[in-house]
Amino acid sequence: MIKANYNKLYLFLLINIFIFLSSNTYPDSKSFYNAQDIKVIINYNAASDIRNSAIEIAKRNGFNQISRNLLGEEEFRRLSIEDITISNLIESIEVESEKISSDTYEGIFSIYFNPYRVREFYSSNSLIFSDVVLRNLPITIGFKDSDKFFLFSNIWKTGWKNVQSIENKIFAKIQLVEEFNGKNNVSDFLESSYIDISASNEKNEVLIWSEIRKISENELTMDIIVKFIINNKSNTFKKTLVQNIDVIDETLFSEMITEIENEILNIWIQSTKTNSKIEIISYQYNGKNISDWIELRNSLEKIDMISNYSINQFDLEKVQGTIEFRGEIDQFAPVLREYNLISTNFGQYHELSLYD
Repeated sequence: MIKANYNKLYLFLLINIFIFLSSNTYPDSKSFYNAQDIKVIINYNAASDIRNSAIEIAKRNGFNQISRNLLGEEEFRRLSIEDITISNLIESIEVESEKISSDTYEGIFSIYFNPYRVREFYSSNSLIFSDVVLRNLPITIGFKDSDKFFLFSNIWKTGWKNVQSIENKIFAKIQLVEEFNGKNNVSDFLESSYIDISASNEKNEVLIWSEIRKISENELTMDIIVKFIINNKSNTFKKTLVQNIDVIDETLFSEMITEIENEILNIWIQSTKTNSKIEIISYQYNGKNISDWIELRNSLEKIDMISNYSINQFDLEKVQGTIEFRGEIDQFAPVLREYNLISTNFGQYHELSLYD
């Protein structure tokens, strides 16, 4: 729970007079600390405590489920935890349904983990994790000579158009650019931008360039370059796909698309990872509508990476103060954006505002 510090008592009273004003706050991010629909099927033995045995399995499966979404790929591979430790991280368990036959037990469980304890466990074991959601990430697909390789271009683009989210953490907005012919090259594509950032000085975008290098009777070689821009900073990686084309259907590029999705997710986790470092950020809110300030304040209090905020000056024109942010300064704007807030960096302070 964020504790807000106010310099004057009357300021506290003034702001909280409006606490019951109606406002349209941004929806809460999906909790990454709840493991739901955990299905367990085990052989039934009348002499055994079948339900407790199933619950122990559900605990571990549930912890693995939340860890797949919270941890980087390398961190998840080296994750090691004892059953007793998992139990200490759990707040509650719900038995959603049970079926018992003469030889099997089937149960569906929901496991609710304590976010603070899970974060502490990850941090104490040097595991990089992030619980920041990225909404509406523009992913732009460019395919060179798509008219020449129409069939493969169409399967590739259709595969990406079906991507709506990556592990429920990154929610994508796929867009296709105009066809590229022999006169176009990769730099033309990667140095362009296909989004409008007029609402903020922050830019999040993915550009995926695809180019068939060669094609034979039963094999295709395609070069892929992915540029992931997070808050105006670029991360670029390359892939080479060698694909058997004896069978050509809509799943032809599924494995490569999944591989690229995982790389994008790992970059996002690295860029928004939670750590023990505290950044003190000066902020300013300009506005005469007190209900907008209340909405902004309520959004700040939902952000786990903000451990505290204070108000140093409050009048009818602006609110000024400081925020204690658990992360790197470059993570501040992307995190706020996921809660419908804009942060514009003016050097000495960040101006905060609401998305229209």
